[in-house]
Amino acid sequence: MTMDLTALASETDRGLIDPAIFHDVEVYRLELERVFGRSWLFMAHDSMIANPGDYITTYMGEDPVIVIRDGASCVRVFLNRCRHRGVQLCPFDRGNTRSFSCPYHGWTYSSDGKLINVPDFEAYGGALDPEGLGLIEVPRVESYGGFIFANLDRAAMPLSDYLGDMRFYFDKMFGRVDAGGVEMSPIKQRVVSNHNWKIAADNGSDIYHFGMTHAGSIQTLQDYGEFMPEEGFGDSLYLVTNDKDGAPPHSLLCAKSVVDAHGYDTRMADALDEESRAYIERRHADLAQLDRRIAPGYFAVAGIFPSLLIVDMGPLSAGVAIELWHPKGPNRTETWLYVFVEKNAPPALKKFSAQQMMRFHSFSGSVVPDDHENWERLNAGTAPSFSRRTLLNYTQGLGDFDGTQDFVAGRFTELPGKVGYGMSERGGRALYRYWLKMMLEA
Repeated sequence: MTMDLTALASETDRGLIDPAIFHDVEVYRLELERVFGRSWLFMAHDSMIANPGDYITTYMGEDPVIVIRDGASCVRVFLNRCRHRGVQLCPFDRGNTRSFSCPYHGWTYSSDGKLINVPDFEAYGGALDPEGLGLIEVPRVESYGGFIFANLDRAAMPLSDYLGDMRFYFDKMFGRVDAGGVEMSPIKQRVVSNHNWKIAADNGSDIYHFGMTHAGSIQTLQDYGEFMPEEGFGDSLYLVTNDKDGAPPHSLLCAKSVVDAHGYDTRMADALDEESRAYIERRHADLAQLDRRIAPGYFAVAGIFPSLLIVDMGPLSAGVAIELWHPKGPNRTETWLYVFVEKNAPPALKKFSAQQMMRFHSFSGSVVPDDHENWERLNAGTAPSFSRRTLLNYTQGLGDFDGTQDFVAGRFTELPGKVGYGMSERGGRALYRYWLKMMLEA
């Protein structure tokens, strides 16, 4: 290892980050093993593999995997490779099947991973034991609120402990447990960008960039118009980081984007149909009885370590986006983007909600291209050897992360996690501290 990771810890505590961690090949190889090999990684949502035989393919770090609901309706995750020569078994994004057959020599596996056919089996003269040559199964698969995660580390903490304080926000904002849950299409957008995956993960807790990077994007939200706060998002901003011992510092950014969420949703539903209007009225009546600290109309961005981002625009009439980062090298990341909607919403409202989110948070929308351009510029600006010698500054809010202004969100007390108000880079500092902790654990 050319870098001294131990020496980076003290710099991180002072709010300084060495940009070499974005570019060093040895660092990248180690984090595939120690970060992606030991973290709970998002695989799919139940609705994406609803029936026996349904599957999708995805990645754990750089390892391709198959996520399938087997014939007994058990969710399994397998390495997407044949046990014979290691050929990738399934080249498709999604589908339904009873078995996977290798295109090279024809070894065939059932949906529960068992080796069920070997052409010319007798040629092995009895030396081949099919029982021990099933697909390599990822040892830990757990679900929270319909969101399926997997972990390559048998000794990993349970998923519920890993999520920690974020479970509260998962339920209230993203899982929509009060609405009967959510559903997600297996169809995704994806793009490969020239930046390190940590640059994207860091951005998840960075509210500082929003007013500059997304100034033009905010102006495209014509639908919001009179419903947007006159004082802007900043007067209602709060940042939460996970505060459970041993769990990652997942983050949540919240700010009020719509003053009258009920009025906004009603206006949107009026343009659809009566079923959508009735659904909106019923949902807002339900929300009025729930925890007001997580109020309708609050824009929310949650970063789940290491590589998952969840974006909720606030209104019920807009869907929720998932952004998933797959590392493809020190300076390359493949981003996948999904949208999910409330499961029990009428068809017209589901379609409109997905479209609203795609207008705002997608590769063809108003926000995501802004971020990706900055991430590539950051990567390019820190890549040359001389540029790497200057540390990056993460000192905002280092002395007083709670801020000094009387923010509107200050009325929310006793929220789960470590809560602060105002601009702060403590989310980024916490992410790199935890990353270093994992990297240093042999």
